[in-house]
Amino acid sequence: MRVLRTVHEVRALRNDLQRNRNSAPRVAVVMTMGALHEGHESLINAAKSSGTFTFVTIFVNPLQFAAGEDLDRYPRTEQADLARCEKLGVDAVFAPLHSAELYPRGSAEQTVIDVPAGRPSQHPRSEAAFRPTFFLGVATVVCKLLHIVQPDDAWFGAKDAQQCCVVRQMVQDLNMTVSIRIGPTCREPSGLAMSSRNKYLTDAEQATAAVVYRALSAGQALWTEYRKRRLQQRQPLTYGALWEAATAALDVLKAESAVCVQYIGLSDAEEWRDLGGGYPLEPQPPDLQADTLLPQTLLVAILSTAVIVGSARLIDNIALSIYEENAPVTGTASSEALASGMHPSTVTKVPRS
Repeated sequence: MRVLRTVHEVRALRNDLQRNRNSAPRVAVVMTMGALHEGHESLINAAKSSGTFTFVTIFVNPLQFAAGEDLDRYPRTEQADLARCEKLGVDAVFAPLHSAELYPRGSAEQTVIDVPAGRPSQHPRSEAAFRPTFFLGVATVVCKLLHIVQPDDAWFGAKDAQQCCVVRQMVQDLNMTVSIRIGPTCREPSGLAMSSRNKYLTDAEQATAAVVYRALSAGQALWTEYRKRRLQQRQPLTYGALWEAATAALDVLKAESAVCVQYIGLSDAEEWRDLGGGYPLEPQPPDLQADTLLPQTLLVAILSTAVIVGSARLIDNIALSIYEENAPVTGTASSEALASGMHPSTVTKVPRS
């Protein structure tokens, strides 16, 4: 396994791989900030199955951290990460030693990528609203790494659902040729979504944090029962019922006193538009009422949340099937999300020994 520290080294390797175009390998990349866990392993294994040469990037991106966030204390475990990558059969790791390798003029002077799906104004109950500069940093570093590595496939995890939407939209709008692939959320046996920030949790807090997935599952169960009944009766589906699913999730979370809820949001999976409901209640889309019919073009809604448990800020989401049975197997962001990881039936739980 090659460990590359500079953009020059990565480009030299890519030139070597492309020297004979007829036999050039299919390159797949998994972008990480390190502190690798089984969720990353799942993406790396998926990347190995989709390509014949696998890149992993390890870079704690300062551009996506706002003042007062956890940039300085974010877990950094490079030696363990490299050992894990080598054990998994990764071909090359790009792990810059300094942020100046990617931001030579400094992050304050860096050209940034502003994707509509990641703007705070897009959705008041979303990651973008609560971390207003976050997706500027995410889109920028992803764009840079895609240009540097030049992969055929780039793999991302469904836990970061809005990020997946932002990256897809950026790739489409900038006419990039890379294929964006989504891997399923990996969970602890308790249901807690795997995350590098879980390292901030004590054992007791990890047990508490499991309520997040229970809450999302409660919302999904309520929606699924309503949807099944309405479709059997050949009745249309309404926004109000979708909002009730979000309220059900909120009720479960608020019953746990050690959990601070930042938001619960409902979004379409394709452009991360606000579907109303959720928490906080204001503002709401002015054109939506409880009895407004959901459009037949809406295939999947994403019920997402961010909470604080102890010193950790945790995000998670679950997919709510709307009219996906009317959709082709592939061809839209929503149906691809169903097929490639954002549908709850594909959630991976990792047993503990």
